Amino acid sequence: MSENDEKKSQTQLQTEIKELKDVFGGVKTKATKKNTENPPFPISLTYTFDFPPSNLDVYGICVQLVLGSLEKSNIKVIVNHSDPPFPSDLNKKIEEEILKVWKNFINKNESSFNFIKIFQWIEANHLKLIRLIPEYLIMYMGEDANGTSTRRYEMKPPASNIPEPSDGVESEEDERALEARRLREERKREEEEYLLAEKKKESEKIRAAALAGELDPTFAKPKIASKKEREAEKEARNKQGVRMAKTASKKKKFDPEAAAKLAEARGKK
Repeated sequence: MSENDEKKSQTQLQTEIKELKDVFGGVKTKATKKNTENPPFPISLTYTFDFPPSNLDVYGICVQLVLGSLEKSNIKVIVNHSDPPFPSDLNKKIEEEILKVWKNFINKNESSFNFIKIFQWIEANHLKLIRLIPEYLIMYMGEDANGTSTRRYEMKPPASNIPEPSDGVESEEDERALEARRLREERKREEEEYLLAEKKKESEKIRAAALAGELDPTFAKPKIASKKEREAEKEARNKQGVRMAKTASKKKKFDPEAAAKLAEARGKK
């Protein structure tokens, strides 16, 4: 690479790192000291991805992108740590998957280091990364905020990956495992408290809406007439009179004797 091209690449790298920090505010950058063989390389970009609440007891992962030089082919990915700690072979799988996708982005756009794209991909595909070795996710029955039984999953390394304590002294790995479990329980409790608070907030919102409707000056309640008003209305109806139903005229039954007498009387006249 010529000196001119190297300066352009350095400027581009600085610009892309700044743009990455604008999007992902918690990115930590570390460069090598000047008295090393190839300063400022290697350069590392480290970021902790916090996962949204789900039925998985996995809360985050810290990923480090490493640039060995200005050559975009000289890159690697390191999983620094996770919450809870992942088995080493799962970490390796995750590193390989992220590196493969990152290189694919660079091949499609060689003019960029594609920092933002690979960070966005990790954020969107964290569940895929966690499930790269599905047998490490152990199902258990837990409870949601309403006390309903639900399936949850926790990350457990194989027994062979858990070092046995010697002479009754807990190893550093055991201490980290205990701390991770404590953090899981604490986050689970926070999630349940959040769901309960949201449910209470929704109930208060419904009650407030109902109360607002009653206090609204345009809200018309059904009017109930007083005793005096009811009596006045009854008196007004009485003054109008009572309409009788029409009835048909009565028909008399034919009486032959009466008819004969009537005919006889008319003949005498």
